[in-house]
Amino acid sequence: MSTPSNQVPNIPEEYLSYTVIHNYSPNSELELKDALNQNYDVILLSDITLGKRVCNWVQLGNILHKFGVISGVSSLLLNIATQTADWLTGCISVCSIISITIYNTVWRPDIMSCYQLDTRGDFVAQMPLSSVKSQSLMVLVKQDDKYRRFLHNLIGCFLLIQFGLKLRN
Repeated sequence: MSTPSNQVPNIPEEYLSYTVIHNYSPNSELELKDALNQNYDVILLSDITLGKRVCNWVQLGNILHKFGVISGVSSLLLNIATQTADWLTGCISVCSIISITIYNTVWRPDIMSCYQLDTRGDFVAQMPLSSVKSQSLMVLVKQDDKYRRFLHNLIGCFLLIQFGLKLRN
């Protein structure tokens, strides 16, 4: 059963594993590493400095993915639409392949790639926050991104085929 994107998914508390990393903890990086290794569903970061670094790292992975997919689809569509812009589709394909390669070699093996930032606050609304003493929270939510990875790699394969055919001709 799926929930509409504008509603909070109703997950009973006993099935939702989470941890809170406080801003007053001297070992907050180690706590985050342990939380990531224990595969918590939700990780609440009240350490602002650590939260900003985690946010930047997750955004880097998202940018690599989006750039690889959007430029790859653009290259494929441009190749279908016009046969005269070989240099343009070639450059866009190379940029997309480089982005996909960086994503697959640097971002995907990192355990942080399984988490996304909860920017809408869906999960915070249903969590007992009695242990949180901070006003600002960064919320990491575990995501299953197998479809995202499949799309990413499928576009990369199509681009390699297209690029190989262009070089052959």
